[in-house]
Amino acid sequence: MTAAEHAHAQAKEIAVHDLADINALRESEPFKRYWIRRMNERHAKLATAFKYDKMSHEERENRRQLVLEYEDIARMMEKDEEACQKLLSQPPPMAMPGTRGNG
Repeated sequence: MTAAEHAHAQAKEIAVHDLADINALRESEPFKRYWIRRMNERHAKLATAFKYDKMSHEERENRRQLVLEYEDIARMMEKDEEACQKLLSQPPPMAMPGTRGNG
């Protein structure tokens, strides 16, 4: 097995575990009740302050970055799930003829 094949196999193994963890979290009532609710509350608070509060250009940019970060975190499970599924659907890398491990 080449280094690329080994790395691909390890990445696939991690992807399988990540998908299982994502599904377990989605099915967890306490996670939905607490974590998702709190993330949405914090995002709404930041977004409201960003929209209505008077602030300097620098502070507005800092708040904008925070709002974007919250949005990224909120979509993290969905984006990771898509990336894992894409990885799992890919075939292993092909070894180049004449390279070590390819006879």
